[in-house]
Amino acid sequence: MRVLIAGAHGAVGRAAATELGKRHTIVTLGRSKGDLTADLMKPETVSAMLAKAGRFDAIVSCTGHTYFGPLATMTPAQFMSGINDKLMGQVNLVLEGLKHIADGGSFTLTS
Repeated sequence: MRVLIAGAHGAVGRAAATELGKRHTIVTLGRSKGDLTADLMKPETVSAMLAKAGRFDAIVSCTGHTYFGPLATMTPAQFMSGINDKLMGQVNLVLEGLKHIADGGSFTLTS
């Protein structure tokens, strides 16, 4: 299978790439480095990247930055930053990825 791993250079993404790479062809995606690059918060960059990359059997998303700390000290701006980056980045990847996933393909989103 041909598997796209978004965020493959982060801790979770590296672990996914290492394990899945034992059985599948891995293509790495990052914001600034990887086999492919795109800013998942900008659907137009995701669309352009996927159009160039072709079809995948699976897309795994290990991306996104969010606030980590006590809930009592989180601000609304920090919460929205996580929504915009972590959540919407993955939503954009899936919505654009639907056009490039093989029949019977899968999406895996991490949190």
